Amino acid sequence: MLLENPGADRGRYGMLNRLKGLAVAFLVMITLTFTLVGFFSGMLLMMESFDDTRAAGLDAWNADVADWNSYSRSNFEKIGPSITVNDHPLTASTEDIIYDLLKANDASPEELLKPKALFYKKTQDISGLKPIPGSTIEVDVGTAAKSKKLAVPLVFEEVRCRYVQRGKMSREVCEPHFFALQGICVKVDGAGQPSDALDGVTGASTGVGCFLGTEGMFHPRVTNIWSPGLYIEYSQEYELKLPASIDIAVHSNTDPALTASIYTGGYYTFGQGPEDKFSSGLWIFTLSTLMLCGFITMCTLQYIWPTAPSYGDRFKYFYRRYLRHHHAAFNRWWARTCGTAEEPMPEIPMNEQLLEEQAMREEGDDWTGPRDGGHRLGGSMPPLVQSV
Repeated sequence: MLLENPGADRGRYGMLNRLKGLAVAFLVMITLTFTLVGFFSGMLLMMESFDDTRAAGLDAWNADVADWNSYSRSNFEKIGPSITVNDHPLTASTEDIIYDLLKANDASPEELLKPKALFYKKTQDISGLKPIPGSTIEVDVGTAAKSKKLAVPLVFEEVRCRYVQRGKMSREVCEPHFFALQGICVKVDGAGQPSDALDGVTGASTGVGCFLGTEGMFHPRVTNIWSPGLYIEYSQEYELKLPASIDIAVHSNTDPALTASIYTGGYYTFGQGPEDKFSSGLWIFTLSTLMLCGFITMCTLQYIWPTAPSYGDRFKYFYRRYLRHHHAAFNRWWARTCGTAEEPMPEIPMNEQLLEEQAMREEGDDWTGPRDGGHRLGGSMPPLVQSV
């Protein structure tokens, strides 16, 4: 049967094969890329394991916790009842939010000392305020003897710019980001006054806020750093939304909950120890090396036998050419080294073996024809010419 349009059929199958080839090439490229990334990542992890970067932050945190639990907490507990916000007293709280974050995120939380949490807070209603960029809310924090008014941004806008490469040209792309207030946290000194200093980390704090403000942000903001406000980010202005009420918290500047964000970069994990880094790096390096060796082996076999029908045949060719003699030599060495000598089987003449087989057949054989004549298999050859 002839095809009506064989050219179109050949084109259809050819295009399908090309698409399959492109898909396979893409998968191979992705696999090779991840393999190379894993190879170098494993090497870097093993190299980093010789430097214990976890110990510095962990020791600083444990020292701060020991100081806080021994005397700093008791001093803050004495002045806490005298601190007011907008002339309203505060309520003591022992919620250990930061330590819970460390336990959830750190690789070895059992190495962390547990602080005795203490801070003071109150809830303020802001349901009547509208999320307008540039607006602020005023908070008066301090004691009855002396207080300080703080202007906290209610909503603010920040424009972040980045360069995008397009071939040989690059252009600057600027995007607006909006931040809406979700809470307020102020740190105070030993006299109950808002303080810029953070006990235990010299020069880290630049404002009276409790946190840097970029916790867990891949692209950190550059404005309102160490602001008392705690914000949530929105990408568009129409998405801005304020809660009906916010919590206003007052922490001591000796509280280790504040220094945890500095030691951990805002991610609340001190990282892996040297043993864990070396173990992870070794596993990644080993797996990526095996995958890389397999990829190189397949490329080599394809180069040596490009016309072979499959990789199974290529492996057979490789074994026969390069490994068969070595395998046989190894088997002989293994037999000589670890094997036991086998008893030689006695040789039986061929004629006796044929007679025995014939006798075994005759016992249960119901053949009624002639038994004589002919020649046994294995016997002497008959003459080529027989006399009459």
